[in-house]
Amino acid sequence: MREFLVNLMPPEIGDRVRCRGEARRTGLLVTLLILSLIGVSIHSWDDARRARAVRDAAMSLRDRAEDVDAELVRLEQDRTRLNEFMATYRRVALPVEMSDLLATVVNAMPTKTSLTDLTLRLVTRESTPVRTAAPPGSTAPPPPPPRRMLEVRLRGFAASINEVSDFERALAATPPLAHVAVSENRSLSTTEGDFHEFVITAEIDLDLPYVGIRAAGPLALQRSHAPSGEQAP
Repeated sequence: MREFLVNLMPPEIGDRVRCRGEARRTGLLVTLLILSLIGVSIHSWDDARRARAVRDAAMSLRDRAEDVDAELVRLEQDRTRLNEFMATYRRVALPVEMSDLLATVVNAMPTKTSLTDLTLRLVTRESTPVRTAAPPGSTAPPPPPPRRMLEVRLRGFAASINEVSDFERALAATPPLAHVAVSENRSLSTTEGDFHEFVITAEIDLDLPYVGIRAAGPLALQRSHAPSGEQAP
């Protein structure tokens, strides 16, 4: 059995329905296109934002690196100046504390002895080269540098010549004093009795380090590189 469909709709209405369908499809396509453009724009904006953040971070790291390099250069310059200062200080500074030296002298001084002045003077002594047999054809070694010495000059009064001798022996037995000698000694007669005016000289080698030893006994100076079992006098 065959069926036949007869379209009774006027052509104008059919054309209107088709136009509306095409307009709906066109609107949907435009909406999808606009949404796609919005999505692409958002994605591009996010990529640009991330790129700017990465660029800002890189520039910040570069600036910090430059600051670190400048700080390292400044610290190196400070270290160089400090090393130069310490080298100069070691050349001119006295390795012996004056308070320790004075305490050492006072500790060695006999009871009936007094000091009127203490004079210190820096001098240099030519070092004696060590004579060794040099192999044939070799050049002679350079002479050793001069040594720095601190001359100590003590002037005072003693009740007797024995007090002066005891003072000299006590100083000679007390490191770091060396070459201790009585350079002047004269007798004085006063209404209060007889006295001896003396001058004792000694030397301290400043090229050797010393430390002040404060123990239960008297204060004295001792070479810092002395054996561990050696005690201060």
